[in-house]
Amino acid sequence: MGHKGGYLDESYFRAEEERHLAEYRKAIPHLTVYATPMEEKGLRSRMLLDFAKLQGYGETELKRLGGVLARAKDVDEAIKEFRRFKEEPETMHDGDGKYHVAKGESELIQRLHDGWKLIQPLNHEKYLLQHS
Repeated sequence: MGHKGGYLDESYFRAEEERHLAEYRKAIPHLTVYATPMEEKGLRSRMLLDFAKLQGYGETELKRLGGVLARAKDVDEAIKEFRRFKEEPETMHDGDGKYHVAKGESELIQRLHDGWKLIQPLNHEKYLLQHS
């Protein structure tokens, strides 16, 4: 450290470089920017919900995503589960008839040719249909 005279020589740990590196490597798993893994999950969950809002997800979808995030052990698992929900066909049953949400114009056209009736367009290129 630039000290001369030997009076501080025994105050410093003077091992070879490999030993210093080995000690540093032991500490690497404990070095983190976040305080806890739960704090990281919370941060990632908020970011995912904010991104979903940015993409125009409705309140119902955001609540569903929030529930998935709360149940999942980590955010990556929640994303996989939410994708499965999004891939499921959206069909609703009512006492008066059967309804379906078509995703995209190609599915809309196909369903109209199959005898479905357009009730109203929804957000994100989705269309509410009723079976005739």
